[in-house]
Amino acid sequence: VDASSVGTITQGLKGICNLPAAQSSGLDGSPESALHWIGSLKENYIMVFDNADVLSPAQLETYFPPPGKGGNIVITSRNAAMQCLTLPENSLEVAEMEENDAIELLLKASCLDPCSLELQSKASKIV
Repeated sequence: VDASSVGTITQGLKGICNLPAAQSSGLDGSPESALHWIGSLKENYIMVFDNADVLSPAQLETYFPPPGKGGNIVITSRNAAMQCLTLPENSLEVAEMEENDAIELLLKASCLDPCSLELQSKASKIV
């Protein structure tokens, strides 16, 4: 989800409502219904809030799905205040990196096997 503004977050969540799996759950197309659906997932998921540089941590947190069975939230931001949304050991400051390093970081942060070629391919699309 592009987290550069409230508007882009809202658009991203509305886009999630268009996913085939979400549509089969009867979502109403609202950001709230997308968040509820994500929180109700039985399988593990990863939700990425990218470029969360302008919003406050409290503003961003309102777009987190409700706690569910499992899931991970990754926030990319130049705003150091976002660190308050996680435990210190789960926050990592990174400089510009090569694509392979970004893929490895994404997989490790998602608690997935960074050596899996299939996962590397999927992560490459996200990176």
